[in-house]
Amino acid sequence: MSFKLCSFCVVASLAVFFPACWRKWNPDEQFAEQMRAREEMRTKAQARQEQEAKENLIKIEREALVQVRVGMPLAELNKLMGYRFEVLASLPTAGSTWETRRYRMGQLVASTWSPVSLEYGFCDKDRKLFTVTLANGVVRGVEY
Repeated sequence: MSFKLCSFCVVASLAVFFPACWRKWNPDEQFAEQMRAREEMRTKAQARQEQEAKENLIKIEREALVQVRVGMPLAELNKLMGYRFEVLASLPTAGSTWETRRYRMGQLVASTWSPVSLEYGFCDKDRKLFTVTLANGVVRGVEY
């Protein structure tokens, strides 16, 4: 009697704990579940990349607005802002060169990442950051 009782307990526990064993495997369901999981991972990764791109924009704009200052050497300005800007005025003379440049957000982002980056897609490309006046390779004035 105890053997029958033990075997009944084993069978009953298997029926309670492993009901999936009696369900037939469906490859279409498995494929659909895998595709759903991949799409969810892709969506999360894309959202993470977009958030990071937006944070990068905030960071680079803050750095540009804080670091560009009167007395800054031209080499530092070019390293920070890149070589994309609008020349508003230029006056080369015998001993010096005066130049006025306008920097826009789109130019800064394109110089830092690229025109095909997520950051460039999200930025306000035409927004003016500031205008810089240079003389003899040094920033002489900054207009925000």
